[in-house]
Amino acid sequence: MTLTQQDINLLNCLKPQTERLKAMIAVGRPYVWELRLSADEFNDLETRLKDSIHSHGDDYHYLLSKDFALILVIYLAEWYKRCYKGAETMADNKVIRLNSKELQQLYDLAGIDTHTFVYNASKNPDKTSYRWLESLQVLGGLAIQAEIKKDEESDKLLPLLCKIFHGEDIDLSELKDRYRAVAFQESIQRKHSLYEYLDCILNKDKELPFSKADLADKNSLVNQLLDRILNADKKAKKDKFDFEWIVTYTARNNQMVRRLKVKLKPEAIGGQKRQYIGYDRLEDTWKVPHPEEIGRLLFALRFMNGSHCVKEASFKDPLFKYHNTGSAATGFVSINKIDEAYCLDVPTSRFDKVQVVMKYDDTLRTVQTLEVKDYLQVYKLAKAHNEWSSRRNAQAATVVIFSSAYHLAEDYQDLPVVYAHYRNQDQESEDYCWCPINDKVVLEDANGKPLLPPFFNRNGLYQVVTKKYLETIKYQENLYVTYQWKELDEDGDEADAEVSTDTLPVLFGRDGLQVLHYPNGQANEGEVVSSNKYDLEWLQPNGRYMDWNEEQPRQGVVRLRVTVQGIVFKYKVFYVPFVPSADTPDPIWRDFQHTRICTALKGVNDIQDEFNKKLDKEEPDTKQLTVGTDQEKVLIDVYRPVLLKELSQKKPDSDGTIRNHVIEYYGADEKIEIPLINCDQFSVRDFSKKGVRTYRLTKRSTVYYGFPTFDDPNMAISNYSLFKKSAAELTPEIPLKDLFIYICKPEDQPHNLYAWNYHDEPEPVDSVDDMKDKGIVFQSLKDNPAPRHYASPKEIDVADDSDDSGEDWGDEDWGDTAEEEIHQEEDPMACFEMIAQHKVYYFLFQPFIDIVHDGDVIKRLLLPLMQKYQYHLPEYTVRELYRFAVEFHFDWMLISRKKWNEQIEGIIHDDEEKLKIEDAVIDFFRQTPKVTDEREQACLNEFLDRYWEFNAYPKVDDIAEKALRMILGDLDALHGQDMKDYLKEWDECRFKFIELSKAFKKS
Repeated sequence: MTLTQQDINLLNCLKPQTERLKAMIAVGRPYVWELRLSADEFNDLETRLKDSIHSHGDDYHYLLSKDFALILVIYLAEWYKRCYKGAETMADNKVIRLNSKELQQLYDLAGIDTHTFVYNASKNPDKTSYRWLESLQVLGGLAIQAEIKKDEESDKLLPLLCKIFHGEDIDLSELKDRYRAVAFQESIQRKHSLYEYLDCILNKDKELPFSKADLADKNSLVNQLLDRILNADKKAKKDKFDFEWIVTYTARNNQMVRRLKVKLKPEAIGGQKRQYIGYDRLEDTWKVPHPEEIGRLLFALRFMNGSHCVKEASFKDPLFKYHNTGSAATGFVSINKIDEAYCLDVPTSRFDKVQVVMKYDDTLRTVQTLEVKDYLQVYKLAKAHNEWSSRRNAQAATVVIFSSAYHLAEDYQDLPVVYAHYRNQDQESEDYCWCPINDKVVLEDANGKPLLPPFFNRNGLYQVVTKKYLETIKYQENLYVTYQWKELDEDGDEADAEVSTDTLPVLFGRDGLQVLHYPNGQANEGEVVSSNKYDLEWLQPNGRYMDWNEEQPRQGVVRLRVTVQGIVFKYKVFYVPFVPSADTPDPIWRDFQHTRICTALKGVNDIQDEFNKKLDKEEPDTKQLTVGTDQEKVLIDVYRPVLLKELSQKKPDSDGTIRNHVIEYYGADEKIEIPLINCDQFSVRDFSKKGVRTYRLTKRSTVYYGFPTFDDPNMAISNYSLFKKSAAELTPEIPLKDLFIYICKPEDQPHNLYAWNYHDEPEPVDSVDDMKDKGIVFQSLKDNPAPRHYASPKEIDVADDSDDSGEDWGDEDWGDTAEEEIHQEEDPMACFEMIAQHKVYYFLFQPFIDIVHDGDVIKRLLLPLMQKYQYHLPEYTVRELYRFAVEFHFDWMLISRKKWNEQIEGIIHDDEEKLKIEDAVIDFFRQTPKVTDEREQACLNEFLDRYWEFNAYPKVDDIAEKALRMILGDLDALHGQDMKDYLKEWDECRFKFIELSKAFKKS
């Protein structure tokens, strides 16, 4: 080929640098950034390259020759360094674009070793996804414009690259431009171009990887990038410790045990000196003066909930011990000679941070903090049966553990959730939800705000899943079925073979496998990847993989290999041949009409189910379908093919043991009614087309708030039987519209009746007719705390003989005059203690309705009780007083302080006794059952220390703001909101006392 003048101009451009690059390639350093070209030199090169191509009619293929290869490598690497702005811009302004084959040719022509400097996105040795372009780009260093345009605070890439540079094991698969990330990671870990590039920046003794001309302008993009990298390195080196939660989950006990693994990060470049702590870290990062004068360092963990200490750091048996080597080169070295340690004594009470506390001499210093959320995603550890780790593990089973502060979003409420608690010796935590993740799970907070991004089960931007039939099959961990096989002895004797058991995903046919692609790490929805865009292979007995399209495996355990865009997933499944059709779209289904479990699987028989509605024995949720042979099989739990609801109730056995008893069966659409008074004793097992779910009412206070406030003296008690509401309306936890909760109801033959004239002891009666005085007949829970139904009470007015005693139970009204006569001499305190023994609703009794209606509940009930017990209320009385408040829809502490003072002063005139009352009131407030954890208790105590004196307060959240305004007597505190609606928010808010503790201004 005859060279044009423009070709000659191009070849003469940067001739010394080209020769230098040739020499560098010869010694295995094809690092273009080491040429340290200036911006002017690059612009001149780009102009000459453009002119040269134009002189060939814009055909660039002549450049793929030995003469032009080196200058072309320099241009492409420098263009990336100076002009690349991110994956979305790509090569908009690039003079020349080469495809993968042309890039491969360019590497060969330039003499660059492709085996060394071209990185493979596939981690599988016999699969290749060479990143020709990205591998060439990193020869120029980092893309200046792409990094500078990012927000420095939210930029994750540069700190991660610095961590890799320092020797940490970091996963970059979630980055938007994954293939560039592969090149970054490999280049640094292999100590290639980017490693040397960063070393020149972070090592003060080395020359910066830029031209002096570019560095001369202090405001240049090059200097901005340098600042970014140095700041990112500070972030990367700031933390000495890495954390990993290990959770051991025992399903049969619904129990979790957690421990915290604390690992030492490298102290020197390249992952060295993990067991060392340098003087510079102590002095510059941890602000410890004169570290050379300190003899020993001890490290322990402190568990905090806000400002409240849940568990103090103990140095009797510290996690790590260090002693001073006396040398600035080595600093402190670990006495333990270990790179990691475990904290086994993790508190079961709630905490939101773990602090690493360092002790030297008599000084304690917090050097690092781990933030702990009320949710945690964990991944199953491969070699452990029931252990899970917070460290990301691609394609391992994964679950999200979350507290009652969160709930599943509406679209995910059908997912099977198990309640489990953390345990540490004899200490137990509150219940947490254990929710396996098949594809993804979205959680919402108490205000309905979703946590984003969702919790995924996927590897990077791709996910391999098997189709799940969640409405038919009851999977273990939402993913697995039971797998059993026999291991024959040396003689091949099957009779003596031991049966081994494990869990595996089950794959029904080729169409049951899906590959999903997510555009980026934040994407909520995955797109199904067409089967012709990924390779599916299975492992043959000879150890070689067979293409699925050439030959399909037989039924049994199969090891799959899925390769998509160079990423390899290995997946072990139990494969069951199945081809869906119009008649049989699913491999297994339930025939509800004939109560039959049907299957389209070859050699698997249908199951004719017989559901026995027995009250003495609970039927299982599922029937087991066996697929396979005696030698190898899976046991698939299929939900029963019935549509019904099973009602159970917790009540004592003959020996006094509280146990769940099946008491009734209902049709799928049949109404179930349970009384509010003991609704938390009942549970409903719902056999539906969506599977089997068990529901139990737990939050009784918020359920009470769903009913009217019974504080109207003019309302007839017989009207209480009119009030019933569906559970779905009362609580989002139970989406059963056919389950109704009622206050009381007329009963033909009520049991456990007591007659009370409000003065003498209530007496048991067989019938309402047995009461001869004025008063009330009510059903007591004193002798039977677990009734199936609760009967309406009846007020008796013997003066009104016109009433026919033959009327149905609970249907009689009474008049105002009789009411006044009956109740005029009643003592609310005596009534309270009497009714507390019988464990019934307080709002059934007129004395309580009157004092709540008149606003005299403090002076006529609480203060007399305090005086009776000499200002130290028994625990039982405190508990009953708070139940009283819930039933009447108020909160003792939210009564205005003015009313407290007025009613105290109305009956107490002695100043010393008044102080005792005020202290007793505060002590009563401290015992509220609405405290959710130790931190809340500490904050409540802090608030109550100032309760009687605060008047002004700074800005707090809305719930606390309303509470403070009510306490201070603001009549418009609720802005027209109904008190019981506010109490739903107040009772459920887990941080209300934390906010209240901010109520007083710090002096």
